[in-house]
Amino acid sequence: MAPTREMSLETKERIVKLLEEGNPSRMVAKDVGCSQSAVSKIWTKYKQHGMVVKAKRTGRPRKTSKRQDKQLKAICLENRKSTTKQMKHKWEEVGVNVCDRTVRNRLKEMGFQYRKAKRKPALTPKHKGTRLQWAKERQSWTVDDWMKVKNLADRAISRAMRHHTISHCYLSLPSCNFTCLYLHHVSFYSNSPYVTGVHPVRLCCHPADRERSLNASP
Repeated sequence: MAPTREMSLETKERIVKLLEEGNPSRMVAKDVGCSQSAVSKIWTKYKQHGMVVKAKRTGRPRKTSKRQDKQLKAICLENRKSTTKQMKHKWEEVGVNVCDRTVRNRLKEMGFQYRKAKRKPALTPKHKGTRLQWAKERQSWTVDDWMKVKNLADRAISRAMRHHTISHCYLSLPSCNFTCLYLHHVSFYSNSPYVTGVHPVRLCCHPADRERSLNASP
């Protein structure tokens, strides 16, 4: 059953006033636009408590105090990257035992928003050791040493520019088929091909033009 809207204080006071004047409950219900049972309940509560104001409801008490909430805020600001569980454990150290949901609710009340950290490629201990060893081996290198490496790389790319391969791909569109030709610059390091650049050469939309483009390409 859907919850009904609570009757306003003015309507309740009017019901009591009409009943005190001696009007029957059926006429009062018709006058204020509510059911006769609602009029009877309001009249009964008025006679028992002497007022029509709704008493304060006894809900579940709040688990944390304002002082404890300030402690959680300080914990959150100390390290904004902390997770809910980490903040919960730190909060427990000061004597506050709550669940993870309570921590999230308190942070939301304070205006904090949850953000998922962006995943980054992890470095294994082997990766770290290899990088450290590489840096130590070149720690005493001079500018001339680094220029030698640059010149070797430039010559390798220059040699690779003399040899290129042609590849093509087809893009299926509702109206026609487009063919885009790409020039792949390929160089070889340690007997393995390494693509150093991809450059678009030509774009055509007819099968005949596609064949002519492939035959005319170097």
